[in-house]
Amino acid sequence: MTKHLLLVLTCLAFVPHIDAAGPEFKRVTASPILFEPNLGQTTPMALFVAQARGFRLLLEQDAVVFDFGHRHAAIEFGRNRGSVLGESPAQAVRNFRKGSDPRYWFDAIPTFEKVRYRDAFPGVDAVFYGNPGLEFDLALAAGADPRSIELHYSGFDSIKIESDGGIALQMAQGVIRQHLPVVIQDGRRIHARYVRRRRGTIGLEIANYDKARPLVIDPKISYATYLGGSGNETPSSLAVDSSGNYYLAAVTNSTGYPGLPASQAPAGDVDIVVSKFNANNSLVYTTLIGGSAAEAAYSAAADSDGNLYLSFATGSSNFPRPAGLSLGGIGTGIGALKLSPSGVLISVSTWAGAVNDPATGQVNNAAYGLALDSSRNVWITGTTLGFPGQAGAIQPGVGGGRDVFVARLNNALSQVTYFSYIGGAADENGNAIAVDPAGGVYISGNTGFGISGNAFLLKLDLSNNKVIYNKMLTAGGGGFGLVVDAADVWVCANSTGSGFTATQDAIQKAFGGGLTDAALFRLNAADGQIRYATYLGGSGNEFANALVQDIYGNLIVFGNSSSANFQVTADAVQKKPGNPSGSTTGFLAEVDPAGGLLYASYLGGSGTIDIGLAAGVDRLGNPIVAGSTTSTDFPVTAGAVQTRIAGGQDAYIGRVEFVSATDAYLPRIAIQNAASFRPGAVAPGEIITIYPSNAGPAQIVTATLTPDRHIATLLAGTRVLFDDNPAPIVYTVAGQMSVVVPYGVQKKPFTRLIVEYNGVKSRPITVPVADVAPGVFTIAGGAGQAVVLNQDSSVNSPGTPADRQSIIVFFATGEGQTLPPGEDGRLNEFQRLQDFPQPEATFSVTIGGQTAEILYAGGAPGYLAGLMQLNVRVPQGTQPSPAAPLVFTVGGVSSPASVTMAVR
Repeated sequence: MTKHLLLVLTCLAFVPHIDAAGPEFKRVTASPILFEPNLGQTTPMALFVAQARGFRLLLEQDAVVFDFGHRHAAIEFGRNRGSVLGESPAQAVRNFRKGSDPRYWFDAIPTFEKVRYRDAFPGVDAVFYGNPGLEFDLALAAGADPRSIELHYSGFDSIKIESDGGIALQMAQGVIRQHLPVVIQDGRRIHARYVRRRRGTIGLEIANYDKARPLVIDPKISYATYLGGSGNETPSSLAVDSSGNYYLAAVTNSTGYPGLPASQAPAGDVDIVVSKFNANNSLVYTTLIGGSAAEAAYSAAADSDGNLYLSFATGSSNFPRPAGLSLGGIGTGIGALKLSPSGVLISVSTWAGAVNDPATGQVNNAAYGLALDSSRNVWITGTTLGFPGQAGAIQPGVGGGRDVFVARLNNALSQVTYFSYIGGAADENGNAIAVDPAGGVYISGNTGFGISGNAFLLKLDLSNNKVIYNKMLTAGGGGFGLVVDAADVWVCANSTGSGFTATQDAIQKAFGGGLTDAALFRLNAADGQIRYATYLGGSGNEFANALVQDIYGNLIVFGNSSSANFQVTADAVQKKPGNPSGSTTGFLAEVDPAGGLLYASYLGGSGTIDIGLAAGVDRLGNPIVAGSTTSTDFPVTAGAVQTRIAGGQDAYIGRVEFVSATDAYLPRIAIQNAASFRPGAVAPGEIITIYPSNAGPAQIVTATLTPDRHIATLLAGTRVLFDDNPAPIVYTVAGQMSVVVPYGVQKKPFTRLIVEYNGVKSRPITVPVADVAPGVFTIAGGAGQAVVLNQDSSVNSPGTPADRQSIIVFFATGEGQTLPPGEDGRLNEFQRLQDFPQPEATFSVTIGGQTAEILYAGGAPGYLAGLMQLNVRVPQGTQPSPAAPLVFTVGGVSSPASVTMAVR
């Protein structure tokens, strides 16, 4: 049966254990479930066999049997007349040599990651797989009736549809929970529920849905673990490197911290501890650093080599300092340290100064924020009463109270290459720092201490030693997260509702209640004007403690909440707090660049304190979060480094999985103008090249025409959707596609892009829309020699240059809307010249800096809409050159000046 249009429901997640309270977690580090064809190694009724956690699974023709040894139970499909096939062959093989009889020896039995029951019900396939726990999907062909799905359960002690809509299958060995499928289609939840049909039989009812579109399944937590010893742990920051390793920095006063020798106790009251995990969640190293007094860890960043940089404070005169690799005195103070890829302390830089006021405990000096720039300089910000011997460039000394400071160190931490104070008469804190590619420095922070202060954003011009702007955001303190994203700066803060006005496109326009709400801002990077602002909070208290950006451009806000009504999405992994009313639990929110709420969930157990403190993202864009918990039932995974709480308050770290390594996904930077190869905003009618992972046919397939002579929008199982509008496809191949941006995106600030391959959709990306995005096609790479035809039809090159005053032809895209209006995928086949589409915006061409006469600028005859042809005369004043810049300007925006042509 051909199944081009699928409705996919993740219907079953088997977790055999007694207590299944809390969100579902998947075990990543456990052995995967693989299915073996039965060649005689098990009961003859089984077609496939697999070993799952706590039971063996026997896949028979009409049923799936759970073998607990002396007890069997089954889910039966009725009479299945379809085939049962292994899919996705795995590399692993199975070998059995049991006893002396060769009849029971089996070598090199293949394994499969999936088993498909074709037509388990009319028009419905059942696909079993490990994820890594056992699950199955029901895949409905177009027109299939969900009412035909009836699952019969036998051998279970009881079958109960629970209050949350899931099914509990009770046995003496434990409970197998069949979770209610959360079905989402194009961002809209499709209601689904289990219903009893007759004794032992459960059916599935699904509300109205578009049967021509596949569905998106709810995200899972793929890994979570405690990290702690006998005392208390508090994480401060989380960093991820380009290889997918992630690092948690925390402080501890424990013995028995994971990864440390059991005999190793903290050197002082509170010490720094750094734990590194690889991309598969295995613990690589744990490093304990400290002296005889207390230390504090603040902010961490990792470089592409796996070195970790951490800002910190120490009260220890004997803090460890590598000989010859340390900057600053040996006294107490703040600074930065660097760890090698194996966790060895490489270098330390400190500034002397008391960390806390001995009388009040008030923070006198702290290094809250750290960042690396593109040259691997280390930038630090924080608060200070002043450092001996440090004079500032923008501000020579402390203005009053505690001031923000900004420092730049070289990569070895052996030299301070820039330093300045910034502040007025009151107290100010710098909490986070970032540097843009042009060298602009941004600091987010707060004035004063506690919720009585104001959150702010600073932008500094260090080349001219001045503050470009100082933007106050809201009362409530904060400014704890900072992301610089091209023309935008994002800041997360806390708000008391004072001095704050949400924008019209906000997720939440009104203050939710309590003392504070989380708040999220997008500002214009050039002038600091607020472009977007929203509350994130319920009737209790919310604190936003971390902000990071994923590979799709989405913003991840992580913090904690005491609200019972914090806004969560339908696919939340935890929809309600697990602890008593008024307690603190973590929250995770994901916001797209346009300001829409993509995902929000609670995260925590039943303890009174679950605090969300730090966040990062992995290479697939999945959030990694860390915090502190007192919950004995924090929902860690079975493959965790530490499955039980060890002290009064332990750290935790977890990964929320939206995208797996086998899913189709498209990073935002993998969207480029097909001519210039530059990423950025897309324009209506622009030909772009995208580079998705896990999508596209093995061999290249080029454009096909529909009967009305338009470029097809479905090609070799591939579709690319812009706000659900399919784009004309120029070609598709695994990992690369070229499409034309639909003209319907015109005047939209953002468009939502999805790649679909064989009915499976990628995670959506929200990309900005521009009026124009001009690019000139080149021989290769988007720069250098343009594709130019000379007047004699020869191809322009240094060996065949164009004469001055001769007419040349070149090609471009990204001209934006046209006159007459562009029509998606239409070929430029017109009888009259005036019918060919021309740019709606004004346009010009220069060659070697000289304005060229344009004889024709419109749709390339015979080619699709979006490809523009320009016939121009080479100006007489152009200087002869093998590489004269060729620039096409439309709507005030110019194509890259790195594109050239040869002029004689």
